[in-house]
Amino acid sequence: MEQMTTHTGIEPGCGLVGRFGDTVILIPRDAATEGDADEVARELLDLAAVMASDPELTPSMIAARLATWVVGRMPDNAPAFGIVAPVRDGVVMFLRGAVWCEVTEHDSTRQLSGEQALTWVDQIVPASFERLAIGSTAGQSVQAHPRSDLRDGVVPGQGFVLTRLGSVRQPARPPTGPPPPEIVKCPARRVKDPARRVKDPARRVKDPARRVKCPGRRTLPRPPNEPTGPHLPARP
Repeated sequence: MEQMTTHTGIEPGCGLVGRFGDTVILIPRDAATEGDADEVARELLDLAAVMASDPELTPSMIAARLATWVVGRMPDNAPAFGIVAPVRDGVVMFLRGAVWCEVTEHDSTRQLSGEQALTWVDQIVPASFERLAIGSTAGQSVQAHPRSDLRDGVVPGQGFVLTRLGSVRQPARPPTGPPPPEIVKCPARRVKDPARRVKDPARRVKDPARRVKCPGRRTLPRPPNEPTGPHLPARP
């Protein structure tokens, strides 16, 4: 899952703006009935912090949790608030009551209002947005303080502006459970070629002609009366 890197500017005011990771929420101060405002704000801030701590939440799961919280306080005690939470393809934007959202992307701007909805407005804003503002003052764009940059925690405010700077991919979670069995590699056994083990029978038969030994030169016996030396008998 990708985690956005955003600059969060704050518009001063009497409401509350909280940031937990890249989850940012606006709670206008007059969102809850008198005497119940602090409790409602605490519940919403805790809910935003819990969702920010679980990067595995899908867009539908985020919207369902927020909607369940709203339904539990309807019809008379459901406060106004606006929240954005990062997901894989951008951010989930959820508006309830008298809050509105302005999204700037590719030189075009569009607005959505939670006040015009009977229940709430929830959408996925693509990650290609350049600026996203949520405010509570009707008919007036959010004017963030130029030196404000909320990075974590809760501060007073009546609106916020997100300016996207980039994205960082979160490291994968280490696997849980027992480690997989170790695979032991055995050396491959050499298989002899059976064709090489069969000897050529023609090579085992020796040439008969090579087995006949040459007798060589034999000396014949001399006759008994034949002289053997160089002395020959005299002539008569």
